[in-house]
Amino acid sequence: MNDIFDTRNGDLSVIHETGESTGLNGKDRFRLLFERSLEPIIILSGNTIIDCNDAALKVMGASEKTELAGLSVDEISPPLQPDGRKSTEKTRTLSEEALRDGCGTFEWVHRDLTGKEFWVEVFLTVISERAPMVTFGTWRDITERKRSEKELRESYERLRMLSAHIQEVREYERKSVARELHDVLGQMLTTINMDLAWMKKKIPEKEKAVLGKITAVISLVRQAVKTVQKVSSELRPVILEDFGLIPAIEQAAQSFQAQTGITTEVKLDPAVDLDRKRSMALYRIFQEVTTNVIRHAGATKLQVSLERHQDLIALEMRDNGRGVSDKEIEDKSSFGILGMRERALFIGGLFHIRGVPGVGTGVRVEIPYQTNGGRP
Repeated sequence: MNDIFDTRNGDLSVIHETGESTGLNGKDRFRLLFERSLEPIIILSGNTIIDCNDAALKVMGASEKTELAGLSVDEISPPLQPDGRKSTEKTRTLSEEALRDGCGTFEWVHRDLTGKEFWVEVFLTVISERAPMVTFGTWRDITERKRSEKELRESYERLRMLSAHIQEVREYERKSVARELHDVLGQMLTTINMDLAWMKKKIPEKEKAVLGKITAVISLVRQAVKTVQKVSSELRPVILEDFGLIPAIEQAAQSFQAQTGITTEVKLDPAVDLDRKRSMALYRIFQEVTTNVIRHAGATKLQVSLERHQDLIALEMRDNGRGVSDKEIEDKSSFGILGMRERALFIGGLFHIRGVPGVGTGVRVEIPYQTNGGRP
């Protein structure tokens, strides 16, 4: 292998001018630092290795410099980098950037002489701009860091899948409980109410105390029937399953305004037609927002819109309350916000929330639009 410090002495003059107090000239001092560096270092002429240090030999699984001399970067790299780009094309782009800026830093996957791949962070410095360009590259092995990042991503993805599964199980359980409440408990209460009405007719009018008691119980039973219907509807919104998201939100918004006195403005695009899974997720987010408005916002007005914007469908809700704080948004115990964010991720969407003190809070959920009326 040709020694770059001999063959390109003129090009390296900038680093040769060092102090002479050590007894070594700049060239010798640089060679000493180059050889003894614990970080792998290679020197390239164009795309070809012309020199390297012992640390580079070790990481490449070589014993002599002659084993690496003359190899191109392409020959010690896989055909494709992890981002899907061809190593040959990416090498050319990075070289052009280094030539333009004089240096560069990037991550790269190499192959040693046995074919084993490893990650490095490359610090590239241009030594000579004359063709062929000479560059000085230092490698920092980041294979373990990349492996840890991959494991963390996979763990996060498994948690997301588990969260999605739990959401589906919860919806199934809600549906089952709602059915039991409506079909069993609701029927029982209706029967009790009918029996009490029959008993009331059979008791003489002079038994005013008994009649009064029966009348009071009938009133309680009727309230219980309404409560069962309300809970059943919240657990399993039949209108959502039968007629879709837009009628469900319209009905829920009307009910919300009637119960709270908060003015609710609704703007819904009738052309938006979603599948059951995404409709349910958006509807649950809507429910959570209205619950938060009641509990925390102190608002007098709520605006709700569901519209398509090019390739996105957006559900947006804004109130004029106190405004949620950044601390509350980032609070890990804010399970309502965490739940809404997870529901959005579950259907491939993004969740945004922002509050302005004294102005209000805005929530926006964006999901990809798909053909066939938005159905997958």
